Amino acid sequence: MTPASLLAESTQRTDVSERVPHLEVRDLTMAYEGFVVQKAMNFSVRRGEIFIIMGPSGCGKSTLLRHLIG
Repeated sequence: MTPASLLAESTQRTDVSERVPHLEVRDLTMAYEGFVVQKAMNFSVRRGEIFIIMGPSGCGKSTLLRHLIG
């Protein structure tokens, strides 16, 4: 292999890994004491992205993280 072909192969791997999410959530529905607080949430986080969960007190930020952790 030549240095150019190694570089091309390395670049192709990086491109694929950037498209594949490290975290992907599909149709997440959360309930608290029998009350649905979020229905069908979808998002993905890819390598190198900064993902922020923000909102007012009591909107479900910590509940979301607890659901993701399991």
